[in-house]
Amino acid sequence: MFSFSKIRVVCFIALLGMACNDEQRFSEFSDERLVDILFDISLSNSIAENAPEVMRDSMRNVHLDQIATIQDLDRAMIDSIIDYVHLDNKRFLGITDSLDAKLKRILEENK
Repeated sequence: MFSFSKIRVVCFIALLGMACNDEQRFSEFSDERLVDILFDISLSNSIAENAPEVMRDSMRNVHLDQIATIQDLDRAMIDSIIDYVHLDNKRFLGITDSLDAKLKRILEENK
């Protein structure tokens, strides 16, 4: 019969395996694609933050559904991408710099 510690070890190994699969799943996304997705998410969050407080959660959900449709992803993938990018620190820093540059470029074009 399994002891509690053996069950915990098996669960840990299973979670580790799932985490590796997530990493492989997102490695197919180029940094440019992730920048586009995260830019859309950042923009929608900014819009939602400026909305009345009672509407913010609904607006965020609608915007994330629209982003998923535009980016040809399912909603769960959008949520997973946000989590994944934060786990890969080196890639996160590069993507953050690219997001910054894209935002500055758009602001300069619209002056």
